[in-house]
Amino acid sequence: MGREELARALRQKGEQEIESLRKKAESEVEDYRRQREQETARQVLTCDREAEHCAEQECRQLAWRTLKRTRKIRLRALKEIDLRLRQLARDELTRLDAKSRADSFVASLQQIPQGDWQQVTVHPDDRAAANKDFPNCRIMTDEAVIGGVVVESADAKVRVDSSLAGRLEKIWPELSGRIIVELEGLVDDQPDAATEN
Repeated sequence: MGREELARALRQKGEQEIESLRKKAESEVEDYRRQREQETARQVLTCDREAEHCAEQECRQLAWRTLKRTRKIRLRALKEIDLRLRQLARDELTRLDAKSRADSFVASLQQIPQGDWQQVTVHPDDRAAANKDFPNCRIMTDEAVIGGVVVESADAKVRVDSSLAGRLEKIWPELSGRIIVELEGLVDDQPDAATEN
């Protein structure tokens, strides 16, 4: 599965989740804002000039608290989206067919620098290929190593993870950021229900 296919799959699965999270976050913010506005309006109606000054200060503080709360909700939603997208990406890796996994194994070997490798960890299905390519190494298997290889030096000080999962983890911050920006663009393009009326 190529990078574009992975991004497209993540985008399709993530669009539904981000839309749901966006609506939930907007509803929470709107409810909170509505409650605070009603409370502030009651205070302003029952106050004299001196109290009006206090109410204005409260409004500024309320606006600041609302802004802070909105930012916290947004950050929490972004963190949850990032975690869900990362898990979706990992799940997609486990769905690789045998040919894709074999092709990825061969490609990952090109990423491994020459060295005195003592231990090689591969997916159980890639054990025979690893025995052939690393005849003098101890071969370990791990279901989590998909489409690649993890090599380790004898003293365990040097470890190179050239598996798809390892490469995904390396590029995840950049990839996640680009996906979030794209999803936010999709959300920003949606008409706002409050401004439609």
